[in-house]
Amino acid sequence: MLYKNEFTQMIMRENNSEKAGNLSDYFIVDMKHQYETGGATADLTGLIMERSKRVNPVFRMSLIEVTYLNSAFAGRFGLRSRIADYVQLINNPELLNSVKQNTKQMFWQRKKLGLLRGIRNKYDGIDISGERPELLFALISRSTDSGWDNGESETESLKTVFEKSLEEYGDLLDDVYVAGTAELGFGLYADRKTKLKDFCRQVL
Repeated sequence: MLYKNEFTQMIMRENNSEKAGNLSDYFIVDMKHQYETGGATADLTGLIMERSKRVNPVFRMSLIEVTYLNSAFAGRFGLRSRIADYVQLINNPELLNSVKQNTKQMFWQRKKLGLLRGIRNKYDGIDISGERPELLFALISRSTDSGWDNGESETESLKTVFEKSLEEYGDLLDDVYVAGTAELGFGLYADRKTKLKDFCRQVL
């Protein structure tokens, strides 16, 4: 958990920094944000602000789950639980609208405090798009092209977790993506992530 928290902070710093933040496509507005009272929490909450689309300040929300090596695949705080939380969120329009408004407020708070150095002097106003938020799994210290062998671990393998989730939720996971920091570093880029369905079919 200690390592995961350190890497989560590194992703936040990298994508919000003055230099790297102008190159990446994401800005992170909060860490460990509980978007449902007494319930679901995202490792990182951010906005997808692709460099080629920043002229029009309407951005998509992203919920980012950070996974370090083979930790926390199953169980109460595992990936399957996070996927279930995400499905519950997108199926609840009132909650989703509230989360988007909170994310917009957090964006302005961080910008006002000078914590989004990559866009310090930009944007007098932004909106969050009506699209579903994406759910992005950031695999720390893993390459997305090498598969995953969990050996004799008591936890479910990454392949099992994702395939069971796709079987259960189907098209509701069309906006779920996977990115490996072995390829990315800690900057997040819109064109270097893989849809969950493609990830399971091509990689695992």
